[in-house]
Amino acid sequence: MGILESTVSDRESAAQFIVQCVREIGAGFHPDTPFADYVFQTDGRRCFTDTEASRLDSLMVQAFEHCDPYEVALPDQLALFPSE
Repeated sequence: MGILESTVSDRESAAQFIVQCVREIGAGFHPDTPFADYVFQTDGRRCFTDTEASRLDSLMVQAFEHCDPYEVALPDQLALFPSE
């Protein structure tokens, strides 16, 4: 399931949504960034339509109500960087 199919109703679903955002968007994901601001590096096209971005922004607001998205995202974001 991708982030566009996500629902957020409790801490577990909020955490799943955040982890899925990190996995789909990558290291550049930040809980405060509006989804309309994400673009593909290859050509600068937006990753999400206005409708998709609005839905994902709403899910992020709900996620903040159930958990600390920064805390949830950090381990998965750190795992994207090779350790020395």
